[in-house]
Amino acid sequence: MSGIFFDESPHQYAADTVTYLEEINAAVKSASGLDGEKTIIHNPGVLPASQLRLNTTDITVVFEQSYTHYEDSQEAELDAASSSADRDSWAYIFHSVPAMSNSTLDTFVHGISHKAAYLYATTRTSQYYEHFDGRLEEFCDAVPT
Repeated sequence: MSGIFFDESPHQYAADTVTYLEEINAAVKSASGLDGEKTIIHNPGVLPASQLRLNTTDITVVFEQSYTHYEDSQEAELDAASSSADRDSWAYIFHSVPAMSNSTLDTFVHGISHKAAYLYATTRTSQYYEHFDGRLEEFCDAVPT
């Protein structure tokens, strides 16, 4: 094992929250039971307050919702922040992605790839993480190289 995924991590600023995140990140980085660079992933599922974007966090999941939610809300704040952020440290998680042609899928994946280096997408509308998506190969093929 070479890292830790903190699900449901905080996204609203408070001084105690910053201290907490710094402490858990330090604990991971100094853990003797982890190999390699000890990757730290925080998953608030939304864009966290700027004070919580610590340089000791390797990846932050800034979106975890349905495809429709993303399309309906336009995620203006997230898109604006993504354009100025280091995309190499951001991840998006989409569920309930509708059936779409390969060209539409390519456009979707390429668009997200400009905002984040990490993407999880599934057509599943329940149990998103319990089973592989039937279109996994198509999603993988759409990833730009």
